[in-house]
Amino acid sequence: MGLVLGYAHPSPLPPTGPTIALLLLTQLSSLRGLGTDKLPVELSATSEAVLGDTALLNCTYPPEADLILYWTRLGPDSERNVYTYYRGEHLALHDDPAYRGRATVLAGQPGRGHGALRIHNVTLADEGRYRCRVKSNRGMGVAETELRLIGPYRLSWLQSQPCSPSLQNVTLTCLAEDGYPLATITIRDSTGREYGAGTLAVKDPQGLYSATHMTDVPCSPTASYTCIVNTTFHQQNRTGTLVLEEPQPAWKAWSSIGIGIGLAVVVLVSGALWVSARPTP
Repeated sequence: MGLVLGYAHPSPLPPTGPTIALLLLTQLSSLRGLGTDKLPVELSATSEAVLGDTALLNCTYPPEADLILYWTRLGPDSERNVYTYYRGEHLALHDDPAYRGRATVLAGQPGRGHGALRIHNVTLADEGRYRCRVKSNRGMGVAETELRLIGPYRLSWLQSQPCSPSLQNVTLTCLAEDGYPLATITIRDSTGREYGAGTLAVKDPQGLYSATHMTDVPCSPTASYTCIVNTTFHQQNRTGTLVLEEPQPAWKAWSSIGIGIGLAVVVLVSGALWVSARPTP
């Protein structure tokens, strides 16, 4: 009796990664070129972060369980995928390699209306514009933010020489090192008088700046001076007082005089002995 071979039709397979990617691209393509945004998406116009820390780009919208959240970095001619959330799943393979493993959205939050993007260990290369796109059954919306980075400056004072009664002015220099963005420096005394805002700055290969401001200030033992470092959206201050010449104690002055007299006596006595020791012709 021969065997009868039957043919079973294959059952539909669950969507795979490429299939989901195609669906995603189809859904996202409809987001481009929209005349109006039906879904209200809120995102601050600017976001700030300190170099080396975590940047928080807080995008909010009406809660919806079934949605697509798509974060991109805007460039002159194109967009780079930063983070893609597709109906409960993070499609990490579609993240740009520069952001893979550094860009995160808290699990369970996108469906609750919170699509905040976190970029960890930010560098100067991360500065720029970002776009948050959201698509749900309620509609679709887009919002953008400008990420600006801050690198705190290391501030210090330099004084050319200690102030003394014989000096009317002394040169004071404020140093602001290894910061970002480019800063201007002003020196201000305790009365509010400003000593210019001239700044000499250099940029290192990493993109950080160092700046100096030098000015002559009165040698006043009671005045204090503040170094004010300003960038376009950040300010740092450092206040200090002038270094004064230490007064010489009276005993030290008398000691110096005594040493001088003693040396003179020794020289005179030595000369007399040398004369008396010469043989008589």
